Amino acid sequence: PGSFNETAKALETKLIDDIDSLRSQIARFVKRLNRLRAPILRLPAEVLHLIVSAVAEPRSDRGRISHRPQYWIRLAHVSHDFREMLLGMHALWASIAFHPGFYTTRIRETLLRRAQNAPLIIDFDELRTYTCRDLAMEHSSRARQIYSSDGYDIQGTVELLEHELQARPYPFLEVLSLEKDEMSKSLSPFVTYPIILATNLTSLSLVRVALRFNAQSLTELSLRSLPTVFLHTWPFTDFINVLKSCVNVGTLSLINSIPDLSQQEQKDSEGSIILPVLRQLELDSTRQRVLDLWRMLRISASATL
Repeated sequence: PGSFNETAKALETKLIDDIDSLRSQIARFVKRLNRLRAPILRLPAEVLHLIVSAVAEPRSDRGRISHRPQYWIRLAHVSHDFREMLLGMHALWASIAFHPGFYTTRIRETLLRRAQNAPLIIDFDELRTYTCRDLAMEHSSRARQIYSSDGYDIQGTVELLEHELQARPYPFLEVLSLEKDEMSKSLSPFVTYPIILATNLTSLSLVRVALRFNAQSLTELSLRSLPTVFLHTWPFTDFINVLKSCVNVGTLSLINSIPDLSQQEQKDSEGSIILPVLRQLELDSTRQRVLDLWRMLRISASATL
């Protein structure tokens, strides 16, 4: 009996091994069959990546993916290759980690894990709970684009962002758009604001928000209705130096955001502000302040005013 049991056990083990081997072979044959039936699966990985990106990533004006994630997440059920490819598209997951909607914090944390270290797109105006707002604020230093305006469901977000931006570096940030409502007031003078550390920032829009920034990397700059105390204490020399560093700016808007330049006494050659690539300029302030600034500007004759 003992010998029989040992033989049966050995045979059972061999049969299980054979079954596992056959299963593996079947999986490979099914994969080959799928590739024969679906030509798209025979495309090179980089081409397939471009196709999926085109399907999944149409953008809105704020950089968000226009489609709901469910639209393209189902592509992961097409095949193993599709799933592996989607899971490897970390930038795609990063762009929806804070997608508009009432997604739970648990879902957003899952999306953040799939994003790994890819820079995020955060539109605080579309986050509907304080818990999600706080999660986004915690990860804001990873952001590639940040948008926030007062007047939405979650209050005080812009003020929190002002502090966060001045407290730590934002190495991936390319687009920053902040807007306070007309009831917000800032009583802090210019000197109290440190310069934000965002070396890759290319587009900056501030409405009734006071921040100091480096303009060397900017291609778009819009300052509107800067807080009165900040504007009145903004030294004209610093303002001029900021504009002089806007050598890459193609679109410039200064609306009620020009300090008093009447004390500017530099010679024309020293005080000139040369903006070589400027295509569009919008100025609005008191007549004297606009004229004082206009005398210093050197822009292309083809620029739109």
